[in-house]
Amino acid sequence: MASSSALAERPEFSAVSNLGTIDILATRLWLDQRIILRNPSNVIAGFEPSTGATLFDLNALQVTTEFRTADSRVLNLDVMAVELSNDTFGVIETKVSD
Repeated sequence: MASSSALAERPEFSAVSNLGTIDILATRLWLDQRIILRNPSNVIAGFEPSTGATLFDLNALQVTTEFRTADSRVLNLDVMAVELSNDTFGVIETKVSD
């Protein structure tokens, strides 16, 4: 954003420079047999405070592609690790008393 004065003047773009970093591992899994998932779109969270994942059943979601009729199951797994700081999202820490 710093190299574009037009974008730097817009608050919705200039605020992007305050975001922390996000590392993503994107993997497409081709399984040799079909499995049944309860939901075609899934969020995986709760195992680490700054890590999460999404799991998509491409056979169910991309109905106009070869995935729909494939004998195998095609899953897309994205694992994200976020560098969190209180300034990243304007979070204000509060303490809750017992």
